[in-house]
Amino acid sequence: MSANNALFTLVNCRIYAKKVPPELCERFGIIEGGEVNPVLALYLLSTKSVKIVDEYGNSIDTSDVVRCIDNPMYSTLFFVFQDLVRRGKRVVFGNSDNELIIVGEKTLVYAMDEDSMIRAAELYDIVDRAIKQGYRVLIAVVDMHGDVTYYEVGKMTFPKIERREM
Repeated sequence: MSANNALFTLVNCRIYAKKVPPELCERFGIIEGGEVNPVLALYLLSTKSVKIVDEYGNSIDTSDVVRCIDNPMYSTLFFVFQDLVRRGKRVVFGNSDNELIIVGEKTLVYAMDEDSMIRAAELYDIVDRAIKQGYRVLIAVVDMHGDVTYYEVGKMTFPKIERREM
C-alpha cells in the first residue's frame, strides 16, 4: 500500500476509516475513526485509493463490501456518485438512499434506474422539500450501461383560469 492510500476496516458490515490521507479527508469529508458510507468505500476501492481489511487484517475485496450493503439502489448511486466526482464535483450523501448533494452548488441529485417508476406525488414531495431547503433538483437516470443522464426538475404554479360565459 502506498503512503497516499487510505486504510479502512470492515467490522460487522460497517466500514471505518483507520488511516486517511489529508486530500481524501478534504475531498470526501472522511474522518479517521469515523464510519464510511459503503458507496464511497466502493468508489475509493475502484480507484485504488483505499485498502479495506477485516478486523484480523485480511484484505477485503469489492464483493465483500457489496454483500454488506443493505441499499438496493447502491449500484445506481455508485454510478451517479462516480460520474459527479469525475466531473470535479464534491459530493455528499443525502437523507434518503437515492439522494446525493453537490456541495457548494446547493444541488440535490435524486438517482434512479432507467426502468424505475416514481409517482408524481413522490417526485413533488422531493422537489418541494429540496426547494424549501434552498436546493435545486436534478434527477439522475442511470441506463443499463451505467451511463448517467441528468434532468433538472422544478416547481411551477399556474394561475387560476377563470371561465367566461359566452
